[in-house]
Amino acid sequence: MMNEGIAADPAVRTPTAAPSRRFLLVRRMAAGGAALLVAAAAALAWGEWRGWPWLAGWSEGWLSGQLGRELRWRPPEAPSGSAPGWRLSLIGPLRLQAADLAVADPAGAAAARPPAPEGLPAGWTLHARDLDLRLRWRDLLAWRRGEPLRIEQVGIGHIAARLQREADGRANWLLERAADAPARPRPAVQIGTLWLREGRLAIDDRPLALQADAVFSLDERGVKLRSGGRWRQQPLSLALETGSPLPWIAAGAAAPVGFALSLEAGATLLRAQGRVRDLLGLRGLDTGFTLSGPSLARVGEPLGLTLPTTASFRAQGRLLREPAEASPWRLQLAQARIGRSELSGDFVLDTAAARPQLGGTLRGRALWLADLGPAIGVPAQAAERQAAAADGRILPDRRFDLPSLDRMDAALTVSLDRLELGEAFARPIAPLQARLRLQQAVLSIDELAARVGSGGQITGSIGLDARGAQARWTTALRATGVPLEDWLRQTRASGAGPWISGRLSGDLLMQGQGRSTAELLASADGRLRLGITQGRMSQLALEAAGIDVAQALGLLLVGDRGLPLRCAVADLQVRDGTATPRVMLVDTPDSLVVVDGALSLATEQLMLRARVRPHDFSPLSLRTPIDVRGTLARPKVSLDTRGLVQRLLPSALLALVTPAAALLPLLDPGDGGSDAGCRDLASRLGTASDRRGAGR
Repeated sequence: MMNEGIAADPAVRTPTAAPSRRFLLVRRMAAGGAALLVAAAAALAWGEWRGWPWLAGWSEGWLSGQLGRELRWRPPEAPSGSAPGWRLSLIGPLRLQAADLAVADPAGAAAARPPAPEGLPAGWTLHARDLDLRLRWRDLLAWRRGEPLRIEQVGIGHIAARLQREADGRANWLLERAADAPARPRPAVQIGTLWLREGRLAIDDRPLALQADAVFSLDERGVKLRSGGRWRQQPLSLALETGSPLPWIAAGAAAPVGFALSLEAGATLLRAQGRVRDLLGLRGLDTGFTLSGPSLARVGEPLGLTLPTTASFRAQGRLLREPAEASPWRLQLAQARIGRSELSGDFVLDTAAARPQLGGTLRGRALWLADLGPAIGVPAQAAERQAAAADGRILPDRRFDLPSLDRMDAALTVSLDRLELGEAFARPIAPLQARLRLQQAVLSIDELAARVGSGGQITGSIGLDARGAQARWTTALRATGVPLEDWLRQTRASGAGPWISGRLSGDLLMQGQGRSTAELLASADGRLRLGITQGRMSQLALEAAGIDVAQALGLLLVGDRGLPLRCAVADLQVRDGTATPRVMLVDTPDSLVVVDGALSLATEQLMLRARVRPHDFSPLSLRTPIDVRGTLARPKVSLDTRGLVQRLLPSALLALVTPAAALLPLLDPGDGGSDAGCRDLASRLGTASDRRGAGR
């Protein structure tokens, strides 16, 4: 009874009433969520079916802001309200298909210059048709985290592009973010598969003086490219082919592909054949090549490298680059013929640094200094040389290309079997070792060690600082025991000995500034000291210099003989381009020759006088000073007329008395000449030279 009463009491609630309402609420929420999911799925399916056309306008605005220029999914000439041929798929790999993609020039770009590819109006950089792009979501998320953007596939039916760069560096292909865009560095793009049925490209690059048109394609058969135009006002043609489809993804992700390249730019010709993994990044490269042209500098300019201006050249070798992103370039130069020079070497170029860094070893069987003449200001063209000769100048005054020395840094070891200095020298410098460094536009050649003839040595350093408007030049060289008879070319009759022989030693300390070799020498300050030991000098030359008629005639009849040199020394002080002999003399048992005056390196004027004082008796001597005037190109040698008259006038007057008396003023008893003072002078100069050499 009690249980029945309790069950019947309406005030007592059953325990299942409240949970049923919660269940109904949950069920209603689940039903709503399912409806939302169904609606979302339906919307997604609807969007996928339609291709999300309503996102085209939003993406145009967003991408335009990212690129800092207008981007549209319509042809460049289409009105802004026209519907884009655009389709996007978000399920699975993200895929974008567009009938057109047009990218405008950046704001402030220079007006377009003809020619432009067909169908690309002025003000637009690129127009692509039939675009098909595929990428994975995980790659897109990785790109948002700052990694390189990896695109699985890019297909383009036709593309027309115009690349234009101004002299100030502004280029319409450089991507600049809008001012309000995040300041995150733009990552690189890696493409897995790229195909292009046809592309047309017009290039107008003012810094490179390049105008060219190109037609290219990329498909299952490989890459084909043909280009023609002008570079530095010279005809330009380019042909590139690969034998199979080319991988474009990150280096190391695919097998190498064979290629063949032919490039002609004026008189410069490049042929290359090898294999490459990443053609866009030029990584995973291994190719043989031949290269020829009028000067190495022409090759370095478009690459941003500092190469010397040279004579015409032809080179062959191998170029390699590892697949890694920042791999340096490696050049194995098997042979390079520059004029008459024969060079080779191994080099490494690192372009990942802030400034390109070149290192390696330059070797050579022979280097002719004349082949590097343009690099030190010697005129390269015959017309320039003729003009210089017509002006009476021989010092090179062609301007240095100083800005080129600031394009890169370098550290090279130079090892030459021989260095040919020119026709005035009978034998080369062989061998020559040096270290060449280029750092922040400062060029230095140090640790110089060269052998000259049998036992001769040249050591020292040379520097050129090109950081200012004018280059600053410093030289510190020392010569020891250079054999003159072996080194200098001395043309004489058959059987006659050299005009001068002996061991030359001395040092040169000089500095100057300017924009050419002539300007450097015109401003030079320094000192040159030279001395000859164990030497001999032609007696005929000495008697002729002193106008000793009797002894000169006798030597012509019985033959010349070399006189031993007691000493031969020169101590020249150079100030503001003018060299003045402090001491300049040649002393033999026969005569003493003393030279004074000046030589201007600025005007190339000669103002020298040689006085000859005999040590022995001569019955017929005019012993009068000899003046050397004129220029380095056209020296004029003459006798001092006043001194000559002083000897000939008394002879003529005495001839009126008796012909035999006319010989009396021409008799020269000589001074007997002690060599003690000369030996002491040579010793003091030699000691000073040795001290400075040891100090270096």
